[in-house]
Amino acid sequence: EKVKSFYSACILLIVTVSSLFGAADIYGQTRRKTVKKTAAAKPAEKPLPELKLPDLNGAQWSLHENRGRVVLINFWATWCAPCREETPMLVNLGKEYKRRGLEIVGIALDDNGTGNVKKFVADYKIDYPVLLPVPGSRLARIDPVPTTLLIDSQGRFVKKYVGLIPEKILRADLDRLTMGLTMKNDATRAD
Repeated sequence: EKVKSFYSACILLIVTVSSLFGAADIYGQTRRKTVKKTAAAKPAEKPLPELKLPDLNGAQWSLHENRGRVVLINFWATWCAPCREETPMLVNLGKEYKRRGLEIVGIALDDNGTGNVKKFVADYKIDYPVLLPVPGSRLARIDPVPTTLLIDSQGRFVKKYVGLIPEKILRADLDRLTMGLTMKNDATRAD
């Protein structure tokens, strides 16, 4: 019964995230170096459905458990050159903005096991959760990479970045969304 419930929730999430990506920009764009298009609008009226995925250690990460925080979801792969260029910036911003209410989470899209992903995480000193999508799911086929979603503290979709994100643009968006969200007792949060 838990397995059915889990898969039902995954399917609902996949459908919702898929609608955010749309059909545009999915073929031949993987090598794009910088952001060509961002989908920015006022936040959606309703929060996104629950997203629960396992991290590299098998623990479940939950979008709903991060309500009250701004969440940046970065879809990436170890073979992606722009991802390798963008990752150090995300690690630094994650440290800088954590106390201001930011949670960064990566979704690794490598399809040849976790060995390369774990090495990448160690080499780049990634200290935020790295999740693994269900093999064969729509989430596992996000293209192009990197693609990043920004979700406000109420769990609503705010913006999609396709390609390498210029730090200046990301900082401006994070400053706007994290204003007034300083975490009072971050030390009690399990990382």
